Amino acid sequence: MSASALPYALTSAYETLVELLEDAAANSNCGLVRKTDPIRACFASHEDNLAIFNCFLHLQEWQARKQHLHILLQVQESIKLGGGEPVLAQSTVTINYFKVNDNQAQLLQALHFDYGPEQKSHPIFHAQLTNEGMALSPQVAAQIEFEFPQLPCATCFKEARIPTSDMTFPSVLLCLAADHFGEKFFTDFFERLLEVQEKLPQPSFEKTRHSLQATPGHLRSSHWFAHMR
Repeated sequence: MSASALPYALTSAYETLVELLEDAAANSNCGLVRKTDPIRACFASHEDNLAIFNCFLHLQEWQARKQHLHILLQVQESIKLGGGEPVLAQSTVTINYFKVNDNQAQLLQALHFDYGPEQKSHPIFHAQLTNEGMALSPQVAAQIEFEFPQLPCATCFKEARIPTSDMTFPSVLLCLAADHFGEKFFTDFFERLLEVQEKLPQPSFEKTRHSLQATPGHLRSSHWFAHMR
């Protein structure tokens, strides 16, 4: 299957999600959203009925209290096609926060959110911190208007995995909106995002779901390791 033959409902859902972010950022006067390509061009087909989504976003000069930040996102997701509704098979959303001074980008914080096939001793959804900035090709850097030399932040331990909620693409955008939009603009974005995210491929985490259903009185990290039992 060629990338152009991927289901329209799949590619258009991702397009709508990014358009929603662009509109909300502009309406709230929060900052700009730069992307490498039209969202449809960020898809590629792969063997085994997989669609691969790889997208870079630059949240340019986003307001953060009394300062402005540059935020880079790389979204890498694999979607399983065939046999009914598309299923989100894997997701990694990487976020870098930068402060730009004297045309140099100081890395303030870097982390990524992971979801994927069950692995021993890995929470099904988790985050990891790092002090490593995102590697951008010259072409990508030019397209998203982030061609600053990157300065590293302090060393940190990279191997600690922090259980999280479902922090795939729409969830990450919602949290960024909560941090940077005003209350009214965030509420509007929230309501519209709820509609869009239902059209996106959903992750499968049946063992975690069953664990939550069995003991709904707590949300401790044990649920996120239910596949180990």
